[in-house]
Formats: sequence, structure tokens, C-alpha cells
Amino acid sequence: MVLFGLVLRFYKAWTLQFSSDSDHGIVMLMAMMVCGVGAVYLACKLANRSRNGEGGGLGAYLLLGLLAGLGWWSNQLVVAFLLTTALILLMGVSWRMIREGTLPVLCAFFVGSAPFWIWNISHEWGTFDFREALGRLPLHVGLPAFYHTFLTITELESLRF
Repeated sequence: MVLFGLVLRFYKAWTLQFSSDSDHGIVMLMAMMVCGVGAVYLACKLANRSRNGEGGGLGAYLLLGLLAGLGWWSNQLVVAFLLTTALILLMGVSWRMIREGTLPVLCAFFVGSAPFWIWNISHEWGTFDFREALGRLPLHVGLPAFYHTFLTITELESLRF
């Protein structure tokens, strides 16, 4: 719970910084929050079941993937919740859980986030372009520029490959 509280604390600061620039609006941010919290909650339940030697059940895996997908579609800031979800599942992981859950979670994720992917395919991957930053660069030029800027800002220049 402490880890989840820390993620929420950082998430709040992150959202306040970027939500005014977002075109999704407050409704999409709230949808993302509901999906993200739901995914974290469900991950806790699945990890607990795994620790007790029980299976998660296909429905739980599908719901987890669907929540993650809907959260991704509504706003990509859901990544903070999805990373927390992944960390919780990794701490409570069993091979049975991986065997039973990976495919249903991934399939449900892509079903839930389908509108996001369909829009991007039909709009030349516009979500991933750096049109509002870094001099309006296309993705293939903007990604390396973003990486270099990130290394410079965080002073991680020595990690460059």
C-alpha cells in the first residue's frame, strides 16, 4: 500500500503539470484514474490468490487487461498505474499465473485500447509524433532527440549506448 500511495503522490504532481496541456479533458483523466486504480486493485487480488495457491481465473485476467487497455486509451498517463500493477504482479508471481494470464491480459488490453490504435494507424501515428515539442519533429527524428534531451536533463550522459 505504501508503494501505491507513493505512486499516487507522484501521479498527482505529474497530472497537475500536464493536464492543462491535454486535449482529453478532465473526463478522460478521471476515466484513466478509475481504470488505473481498478487495475492496481485487481493486481493485488490476483497476487494474493497466487500466494495462496489459487488460480486467478480467466475473467479476472480479462478484466485486468480491459482496465489497462481502457486506461491507455483514455490517457497514457495511466503508465504510472500500469507499472505499479506490473510490480505487484511480479512480486506475487507464480509460473501458473504467467501461463494462464499473459495471453488473456494482452488480448483484453488491445481490445480495450483498440480505438487508440485504430486512430493512430489512420493518422500516421500522430500520438507519437513530437508535433508540439522539440521543433515539431516526426517520430523517427523526435525519439532520438527526446532521448538525448532526457539524458542531458537527468545528467545520465554516461549511460549513452
